[in-house]
Amino acid sequence: MACIARTRLLFCGWILLFLLSYKECSAQSSIGLTLPEIVNTIVGDPVTLPATFQTNRQVVSVSWSKLNPRQPTKRIPVLKYLPMLQSTESYGVFKGRVVLEGRASLKIQRTTRRDGGTYVLTIMGEGFPTEEGFIEMNVLVPPKVEVGPTKPYVTAEGRSASLTCAVRDASPNVTSLRWEKDSTAIDTLRFDSKYSDGTLQSPDLLIHHVTRSDAGRYRCVAGHVVKSVSDSLLLEVRYPATIVSVSDSLTVAVSDNAVLQCVAEGHPPPNVTWSRNGIRLRSTTKRLSLGVCTSSLVLQKVRLNATGTYVCTASNKVGKDDIKSVMLSIRVARTGGEGVDVLILVGAIAGGMWLVIFARTGGEGVDVLILVGAIAGGMWLVIFARTGGEGVDVLILVGAIAGGMWLVICLALAVYFVRRRRQRQEKKRFSFYYNMGRGQGDKGGDRPGEETLEVTRHPNLKPPVKPRSPSAPYGGIETIRRTSNKGKVVRRYARALYCYRPAEENELALEVDDVIEVLEGEDGGWCLGYLRGRIGLFPSNYVKFLSASQVSAAKLRELYEPVESKSSSSKASL
Repeated sequence: MACIARTRLLFCGWILLFLLSYKECSAQSSIGLTLPEIVNTIVGDPVTLPATFQTNRQVVSVSWSKLNPRQPTKRIPVLKYLPMLQSTESYGVFKGRVVLEGRASLKIQRTTRRDGGTYVLTIMGEGFPTEEGFIEMNVLVPPKVEVGPTKPYVTAEGRSASLTCAVRDASPNVTSLRWEKDSTAIDTLRFDSKYSDGTLQSPDLLIHHVTRSDAGRYRCVAGHVVKSVSDSLLLEVRYPATIVSVSDSLTVAVSDNAVLQCVAEGHPPPNVTWSRNGIRLRSTTKRLSLGVCTSSLVLQKVRLNATGTYVCTASNKVGKDDIKSVMLSIRVARTGGEGVDVLILVGAIAGGMWLVIFARTGGEGVDVLILVGAIAGGMWLVIFARTGGEGVDVLILVGAIAGGMWLVICLALAVYFVRRRRQRQEKKRFSFYYNMGRGQGDKGGDRPGEETLEVTRHPNLKPPVKPRSPSAPYGGIETIRRTSNKGKVVRRYARALYCYRPAEENELALEVDDVIEVLEGEDGGWCLGYLRGRIGLFPSNYVKFLSASQVSAAKLRELYEPVESKSSSSKASL
C-alpha cells in the first residue's frame, strides 16, 4: 500500500512539472508572437494594429477578433486568413474596411467610435500549439461644441445676457474651456469683471448690464487632446434711436434752395424722416455706417409759405422715438429790389467819381452825363418795378452788363476830358503869339505889291507833302519844346510870305506878314505852329523862319514908328 501511494505521488509530481514547463513555454510563445499593448487613433483616420511572429512550421490560419464589450467572454469575428488556400474574409461591420498587412498586422480604414476596444490575434499551425495575442485600441474623438441659446443672440441695452456652451461626445473628456470676444480672451476671474462663470466647471457665460459696446462675436473654446474645438455666436445689442446731429435753424432768400440734414444712430438702424405740420416730406436717406443713418431734405426755390418748423424723427421700435426740430425762415425782399446796400455803395462810389470828373473838367460834358444817367436810372426803375425784388439772377446779369457799360463810358469820358485838359494846358503854355499886321504900306517901295500877293500869282508854289510816319520827338528846328529838356528855352517864329488857305481842319490859315510861333517842325516840310489862339499845321515853304531877336526888333519898330510918323506930320504942319 505504501509503495502504491509513493508511486502515485511521484506520477503527480511529474504531471505538475510538465504542466509548469508547458505554461512557461506558452508565455514565451513558441513562434515569437509580438503585439503592442495599446494603440491610439483619431476617429475617421485609418489605423494599423501591428503584429509579428516567426516559425518554420506550416501556419493553418491567422484570425482577428474583438471582445464583445457587453459580453467579454464572447468574441466578434473581424478577419480570417487561410494561407494554404490564400483566402481572406472580413465579417460584420468590418467587412470592406479591414485588410491584412504583412503576415499578421490588421489595418482598419475609416475608424469609427465603435471600433475602439480589445482585439485578439489567433494563429494556428502544425507542430505548435495555437497562439493568441491581445491589443487595446483607443479611438480618440474631439468634442462637439455648441453655443446658444440662439444665433444671433439679441438683447436690449441694460439687461443681462447668458450665453450657453454645450460640450459633448468627447473621448477622452475635454481638458479646458474658455470664452473669447472678438478674438480676445475674456477674464472671468477678475473681481470687478462684468462677466461671470464661463469655465470648465460652469461653461455658460453671464454678461451683466449689457451696453452697446458689448455687442460682438463671442466664442466658446474647448481644449482636447486631439485638437481645440470652438463655436461662436453674434451678440446684438438693441438700443433706441438717437439723433446725434441736426441742421441749425437758417434763413434763406426767396427762390433760393434750402438743405436740412439729420443724422441718427441706433440698432436696428433707425428710420429717419422729415415732416412739417404733421405731413411727411420726401427726403433722401443714406446709411453712413452700421447703425448710423442720415436724412437730407432739399427744398428747391423756396417761397414765402415755406417758412415754418421742420421736424426730424428717428425711430427703430426700441424705446421712444427721438424728435428734433429746425426753424426755416424765408427772407422777404425789400421794395425796390434786393441788394439796396450794394446799390447805395456803388451809387456813392459812382457819384464820387462823377464829382471828381466834373471838378477836373470844369463841368464839361454835363448834358451827356445827365442823359446817360437818366437812361440808366430809368432802366433800373423799370427792372425793379417789374421784378418786385425777385429775379435775383436777372438783376445780377443786368447789373453786370450795366456795370460794364458804366465802366466803358467812364473810361471813355475820362480819356476825353484828360485830352481836353492837356490841350488847354498846351495852349496856355504857348499862348504867346504875335500878329505883326499888314500895316506896312510905306515899305511898298522895298517889296512892291508883296502884301497883296496871292497864291494864284505863284502857280508853281505847292505845299510840301505831309510825312506818313511820325518824325523823331523834338526833331528839326530849334523850338521851345525841343530845347526845354536841355535847360534853355529857345523860341522860333516864322513870317508868312504868302497867303495859304487850309485844305484840312488841322491846318492854319496864313495871311501875308502873319507871325507864327513854331512849336515843332522841319525846314522844307510841315510845321506845327500857334497863331491867333489856334494850334495847327502850316507849310514851311510859305514862310520865312525868324529868331526871337528878330521878332523883338520888329515889335520895337512897330512901337516907335507911329511916334516918328506923328512927329513928322507935326513938323510938316508947321
